[in-house]
Amino acid sequence: MSKHIGIVGCSSEGAALCYRTICLEAESLMGKHAHPEITMHTISLAEYMKPTQEGSWQGVAELMLRSAQALKRAGADFLICPDNTIHQAMPWVVPNSPLPWLHIAEEVAREAGARSNAFGVAAARRGSSLMLRLPKFEIARPRQLSEAVALLAECGPSSIVIAGGTDLVPNMKHELFTPDLVVSLAEIPELRGIRRETDGTLVIGAMSSLEQVAANELVLEQAPVLAQAASLIAGPQLRSMGTLGGNVMLDTRCQWYNQTYFWRQALGFCMKKDGSLCHVVEGGGKCVAAASNDSAPALMTLGATLEIEGPNGRRSVAIDDFWLADGIFNKRIDHGEILAEIHIPPTPRGHRGAYGKLRDRGSIDFPLLGVAARLDVDASGAIEHADLVLTALAAQPRRVKRVIETLRGVRIDTDDFTRAVDEVATSAHKQCHPLPNIPGDHDYRREMVPVYVRRTLIAAANGTGPVHHI
Repeated sequence: MSKHIGIVGCSSEGAALCYRTICLEAESLMGKHAHPEITMHTISLAEYMKPTQEGSWQGVAELMLRSAQALKRAGADFLICPDNTIHQAMPWVVPNSPLPWLHIAEEVAREAGARSNAFGVAAARRGSSLMLRLPKFEIARPRQLSEAVALLAECGPSSIVIAGGTDLVPNMKHELFTPDLVVSLAEIPELRGIRRETDGTLVIGAMSSLEQVAANELVLEQAPVLAQAASLIAGPQLRSMGTLGGNVMLDTRCQWYNQTYFWRQALGFCMKKDGSLCHVVEGGGKCVAAASNDSAPALMTLGATLEIEGPNGRRSVAIDDFWLADGIFNKRIDHGEILAEIHIPPTPRGHRGAYGKLRDRGSIDFPLLGVAARLDVDASGAIEHADLVLTALAAQPRRVKRVIETLRGVRIDTDDFTRAVDEVATSAHKQCHPLPNIPGDHDYRREMVPVYVRRTLIAAANGTGPVHHI
């Protein structure tokens, strides 16, 4: 005889995930469409917040018992509490409850204890071990770029390239990528180094570290926006390992995708990996995972070109033409091709650039919003060229329209410049509509667009930057 399950909802995320997990588990045990009887009772989170903030767990218990009584009247046989925080109220809840309780925090602790007693041996079921482990794979360490290309061609789609590994390794632990062969580029000398050609082109090897790019004198002089963007990626340790090429090739990100296998399975996966649904846009037919590479908008303002090596030789692609509006894979590059170099054309004497980054913490985090600004000014201080590109909004970086039309001819040391910057900021706000695809409230992210556009343009004009709130 099946049981009638009562869910006591506190946070919407926990309650929804609990409901979906129960239904998926029931289908796996009893067959497709076989769901148990479930009733959910919720009390406004605002009511929970007051006693929680006061540390009154007895007050929290009173609210939970209200739900328990309601669910008993609805016919529930037992209750589930899917919220991790309010477990501290359980000592007051259980003795006074009309129904037995199953609390997630207690079950997790019990499971952890059982596994600990088993000396950490992973459970046989996929995704159930407490530690995230890398899947099994072989690694190849070629010493020439041609050898790396040949290895990828030989192994086919079951192979993948690794540069610094700061993003790929966590993604492999989450089973977003499960290659049989990982081809490391770490021992290929031709992919490293920063130099300036006789025609003024700045050439940066794809395996040059972000730390090197941020501190290099040639980059600081010719492409300050790129140096600033590189300086804000992740944290010092990760910048010493992460590479410019790796950041350009960064996988798109989404809060429904960049999770563990167990987490994604509980939600039914998504169209970017293993599923067919988009959890960001209901009924959406295209993945909207966001481009989150800080280097991309900076390189776009610089008119960079990417040199790509593949089985058919080398080809050049303007970075503006590199992106696709598809969150599943947003780059025009085939499997077996490798980004070898980034070429930045000469910039004029009056070139200025700045990068602004919004994120929760002062380090480590991917951008909630990234703004790359370029201003080229003549000897009198009048703007000859301007560009503005934003990232972390959609599947590809977004260039703000009509920036040069608004700023051309305006002198940066006048009130006209302030008014023109305000006009550009207002226009950017109208053009940019972040989706709830990455962590951080999307309405807040949109309201920060004009703020960061304004600050970053002013920083570019003043030769300062980067723009960072912490």
